[in-house]
Amino acid sequence: MAGKVKKLLRSNFLTWSHHLEVAALDEDAQSALLNKAAQFTPTGWHPDRDLSYEEWEAVGSGLSRIGAAVNWWIGDWINYGEHEYGQKYTQALELFGEQYEYNMLARMASVSRRVDFSIRILNLSWSHHLEVAALDEDAQSALLNKAAQFNLSVSQLRVWNQS
Repeated sequence: MAGKVKKLLRSNFLTWSHHLEVAALDEDAQSALLNKAAQFTPTGWHPDRDLSYEEWEAVGSGLSRIGAAVNWWIGDWINYGEHEYGQKYTQALELFGEQYEYNMLARMASVSRRVDFSIRILNLSWSHHLEVAALDEDAQSALLNKAAQFNLSVSQLRVWNQS
């Protein structure tokens, strides 16, 4: 995997932020994103050749995983800045202000701070974790595990949480 990431870092197709995102993907998704000629820009993705259905699907899977992780990454980044440098939303708004409003950045940081990394569940959305963020860690863990076990939607988890 390290070789693939180094290869990516030398490529002209992606920005540095895409390098971080691709490094977080599984081998199949990395292969689909790295070894297939495609162009990523701030406004789109365009393959330079025809892709098989499996290649196209693997790219979609990778993009889905990237999208699902962004709220966590930004929230954890804001919290790190606050802890290490006393910096929080001013820098975040400067960097992300065109994509996210203050309230969303604050929500990302809050959920990342309140839901410990050790109990975050990969196959649940960030919104599932948002639903339990106000609870104590034991309750968060129990509800997230139930949501994963019973494949609960966010709405179903909300009802379960209120009962």
